[in-house]
Amino acid sequence: MSQCNDILNYLISVPGRKIDTWTSYELFHCTTLAVRIQDLRHDLKVKPLILNGKEYFIDDELVTENKKTFSRYFLSPLKPKEKQMVMFDV
Repeated sequence: MSQCNDILNYLISVPGRKIDTWTSYELFHCTTLAVRIQDLRHDLKVKPLILNGKEYFIDDELVTENKKTFSRYFLSPLKPKEKQMVMFDV
């Protein structure tokens, strides 16, 4: 199985599950998570991911722990731009 498939299956298997670079390295020996996420996002534009009748997208958040900042990726039913619009909607 490819690293992209491994990562996507990991995110799908448990609702709300997130992945970061360290987790991807420990589980899949993947040192290029950001590139694999970019590949998955491109693939999902071509063939959307539908779960329980909803379309899902790969979103990310910046996390700071121990004075280090990194990205965590997760599945979201909202497109990243729509999510930003909702957050600032008054």
